[in-house]
Amino acid sequence: MNDDARRWLAQTMEDRRTIDVLLDGGRYYMVCFLSQQTAEKALKAYLYARGEDPVFGHSVSKLCERCAGYDEAFGALKRRVKNLDQFYIEARYPNGLPNLVPAEFYDAADARAAVEMVDGVLETVRGRLEPEKRGRLDEKGT
Repeated sequence: MNDDARRWLAQTMEDRRTIDVLLDGGRYYMVCFLSQQTAEKALKAYLYARGEDPVFGHSVSKLCERCAGYDEAFGALKRRVKNLDQFYIEARYPNGLPNLVPAEFYDAADARAAVEMVDGVLETVRGRLEPEKRGRLDEKGT
């Protein structure tokens, strides 16, 4: 793995640990947003590892499509995690949802669904970049 990919993946894993802190604190809207961001960073780590530079874009769905050009497993992944894209704007801004702020809208079920999706992205990416860590994340999100 090249240095860019390693740095992106390192930050990805730190963000994943932060998701657990936010989840434990009941900050569900931030869990949703950070899950989208973490998935985005993981996919960018994969693309950097494939030699792409620079890697732009924020859509998890579009990044999965780009990754699928290298490994078809990312096409199936896209179908499972594309809904993370809804958290990019709506989970952050008070005008992203009609008559509500994100802190009032997102709940534990939304957060758990977002975590399940980001963990799917991490499992796929790490399984390709770090084959020795193939499989589910441990209880510490590593």
